[in-house]
Amino acid sequence: MRILLSLPFLIAACTSGEHMPSCLDDAALKQLDAGWERAYLERDVAHLDRLLADEFIWVHTHASSIDTKTILLDRISSAEDWGILSRVQSDVDVRSLDNTAVVTGFTQVTRRNGSTRYTFMRTYVRTGGDCELLSNQTMAIPAGD
Repeated sequence: MRILLSLPFLIAACTSGEHMPSCLDDAALKQLDAGWERAYLERDVAHLDRLLADEFIWVHTHASSIDTKTILLDRISSAEDWGILSRVQSDVDVRSLDNTAVVTGFTQVTRRNGSTRYTFMRTYVRTGGDCELLSNQTMAIPAGD
C-alpha cells in the first residue's frame, strides 16, 4: 500500500522538470568540454569566464606554467597574435562520481609553426544546476609517441 501512495508523488517529481539532464551526463559533459576547446581557440573570454570556477587551475606540461582563472583570461584577452589555428579532440572519456566528473582525452593543437598532441584531464564540478571547470592538466606528447 505504501508503494501505491508514493507512486503519484514519484510521477509528479519525474515529470515536473526537477530531474532535468545533469551537466555531468556523459553526452552533456562531452559537449561542455568541446565548448571549452572552442572558447579557448576563439579566445571567447565571456564564455570562459562563465565556465571556469573562480578556483580554476591549469597545470601545463611538467608544470612549465600554471594558470589561474585570472591569469588565463588576461593572457588570452591580451595576446595580439594568438597563433593557434585549430584544436581537435579525440578519444574523449568521462568518469563521474557524485557532483564531480573527470574528462580525459587528447587534443591535437595546430599552430602556424607546427602541431603538438596533448593528453588532457579536466575536472568539472556541478554547482547548483551548472557545471564549472575546476582544473585542467595537459601534457605534451613527444613527437613519434
